[in-house]
Amino acid sequence: MRKVSPAPAAPGGDSVWLKRFMKGDYICKNPWDGSWGLFYDYEDEATKKFVEGESDSVDSVVLHYYRNTINLKGLLDAVETLWNSYHKPIWITEMSLFGVKGTRSDFSYELPEKRAEIQKYLEDAMEALDVNPHVERYCWFPYDIDSTNDIDSFNGSGGTAMFDYSSGAYTELGRMYSSKGIRKGIMHKQFQIMKCLYMLPETTTQAPTTDGNNN
Repeated sequence: MRKVSPAPAAPGGDSVWLKRFMKGDYICKNPWDGSWGLFYDYEDEATKKFVEGESDSVDSVVLHYYRNTINLKGLLDAVETLWNSYHKPIWITEMSLFGVKGTRSDFSYELPEKRAEIQKYLEDAMEALDVNPHVERYCWFPYDIDSTNDIDSFNGSGGTAMFDYSSGAYTELGRMYSSKGIRKGIMHKQFQIMKCLYMLPETTTQAPTTDGNNN
């Protein structure tokens, strides 16, 4: 069992939240007024003792990396910053691009030239991360083809999709990603934990044989 840090989104690699956690503090939401602050400000002594020293037993630190521009150097610089801060193996549990329709950062699925740019970026990122000695795991975060989600309102992110959420059918990006296989040195069972959402079989074109009511 691996123990990893919290995973703040940090384009620069490190973040205030992660710094405080790794120092033995903790950030969470104040239950009285909704503000955000240090755990020590409003938790009891028993909880403080539980939090102290937690970072000492963290095996790996986690990064979420999102940008509205394609910048491979920025991703690799973020990894280097995180390594230099903590000298622990790095898990990139989410990395992706986000965009807004009609802007310079429009990564909509219906724009084939943007899909090609995204695929080239991901291929280059995978090649670089696979040989980076500091990176233990990484995982692409795919928006749906039409960018719908319950987290944000970036409606021009569909080009990052690896499959259609409704049907499970691969996109070209998803086929490329899943075809790359398992990084050398990573056990298959461990790897599946990170990529199980994307390692789907090709969706069949056969018509359903049930009516949705298990009949």
